[in-house]
Amino acid sequence: MLSTSADETALRGALAGYAYKIGKIKDVERFVERAISYIKQQIEEEDTPDFISDNLTVDFLKRQVKINGRDVCLTFTEFNLLRELVSSAGEPVSKFTLIERVWGINSYTDEVDLRVHVNHLRKKIEEDTSGPRRVITVPKIGYKFQPPT
Repeated sequence: MLSTSADETALRGALAGYAYKIGKIKDVERFVERAISYIKQQIEEEDTPDFISDNLTVDFLKRQVKINGRDVCLTFTEFNLLRELVSSAGEPVSKFTLIERVWGINSYTDEVDLRVHVNHLRKKIEEDTSGPRRVITVPKIGYKFQPPT
């Protein structure tokens, strides 16, 4: 998806009608590519039903996450990461696939950035981050969302 907050701010500004935000973009081709990816993602999300697992509820259309009925505030990237993991619930998703789907194929994001965002996500949705039960590390592959059994 969008890798820098400046690109994200410019895209959100452009979509809201603030044309002056477009002038702050340095790499126009890359921005257009990301804008198209963002729009496609929004269209796909409209067709995606809510995800409910145990005490976790994800509303893809409203981009809301709740645990035990209480709102959990996720960043744009954390929500996209969670969306990718729950859409393949129970199945491992490779690090490369997550980076490509969350930040975009031409992103400068690496596995370290991914690990940081996964840890931030775990802090917000896991009861015990030292022994996560939802977002599980799959050694040498990536991560998976483990629904309760």
